[in-house]
Amino acid sequence: MKHPILRVKKDSARELKFLYDREERLARKSPPRGARMAGGFFRTFFRRGRFSFFPILVVVLAVFVLFRIFPRTSDHASFAGWDAVLAVIPHEDALLVSVSFARGPRGVTAPSASVRFQLPDTGAQAFVSETLSADHSTLRARMAYTGKEKRVVAEVKLGETAGTLSTGVKKP
Repeated sequence: MKHPILRVKKDSARELKFLYDREERLARKSPPRGARMAGGFFRTFFRRGRFSFFPILVVVLAVFVLFRIFPRTSDHASFAGWDAVLAVIPHEDALLVSVSFARGPRGVTAPSASVRFQLPDTGAQAFVSETLSADHSTLRARMAYTGKEKRVVAEVKLGETAGTLSTGVKKP
């Protein structure tokens, strides 16, 4: 392998323009203002010695948009001290859906719970309501399953507290 040969034009040193000499450069403790690196993560927070709140404001606004404007739904939640979990099981031509409630607050009478199961893809609905037992209760429903359903939404109302649970339907 041949190494490249560096060729320098004759009198090329005359074309270079030095803004300051070597002694002046060595006398400085830091590089000149224009030679400093322009970027850096923390340099956006500190500009000319002052603290900038703009990056913090952008982060707070992004978190607000993610958690407030776009509703987060999941298959588990807590309602007035009760843990609720949505489960979906496809079985032949039926979709078995349930919401299980566990560990209510001690010494409090068990509230009545109602759940409206919905299939957004087909528009099918089922409604179940009953009074919870002191420790663990499950509300179940059976819905028609065609294979086109992708998501199940459960609107849960437990006493005065309400919320939404949702999960995807897994193919059998």
